Amino acid sequence: MALGTPAYMAPEQAAADPHVDHRADIYATGILAYEMLTGQPPFTAPTAQGLLAAHITQVPEPVSARRPAVPAVLNGLLMRCLEKRPADRWQSAAELLGQLEAAATPSTGGLTPTGTTPAISSGTEQAIRQSHPVRVAVLFGVAAVLVIGLAFVLVRALGLPDWVLYGAVGLMAAGLPIIALTGHFERRRAEARPPVASFRRRREGCSTGSRGGRPSGAG
Repeated sequence: MALGTPAYMAPEQAAADPHVDHRADIYATGILAYEMLTGQPPFTAPTAQGLLAAHITQVPEPVSARRPAVPAVLNGLLMRCLEKRPADRWQSAAELLGQLEAAATPSTGGLTPTGTTPAISSGTEQAIRQSHPVRVAVLFGVAAVLVIGLAFVLVRALGLPDWVLYGAVGLMAAGLPIIALTGHFERRRAEARPPVASFRRRREGCSTGSRGGRPSGAG
């Protein structure tokens, strides 16, 4: 008896093979990706029985045939997910993820996902955030108040000459434009850094359940 969602069931599931393993989830992942990229699943049929038969007997049309903008390397990755024989697919989620990351890394001759903005590194993002003009002004204002307040206390408590207080005020006034310009240039330099296009590394293994027709939660 075959159990699962017909549209996402691997051929071995459709055939009620008792030895179904996690590679059926690789197949279902390919179906999901295919549908996301083309707007429709690779197989359609008026009945569930017809859909199961299509999974077993029909060869899916390449993703790039339905959406020419899909790069050849991505087309090849997804079509391997849809191989009829489990041994011909990617053998684990980790293997598939590694191939996707390699394909998405420009330095290895891979692809940059279309329609997306390349991600910036966390260090660059932090530098941009820390050099925001408002943040710089607020932090400098707090520091100025503390310095001037300390100078005032020293003048009153220790009898230091008044020029100490006036000097602290002048120093803070002169430092404001310097700090503001420094923050401005640091922000521009951070924004000019080349973006890094990469996929987030996840170590979530593919579900090893043998009866689900689609990854995690598909029923």
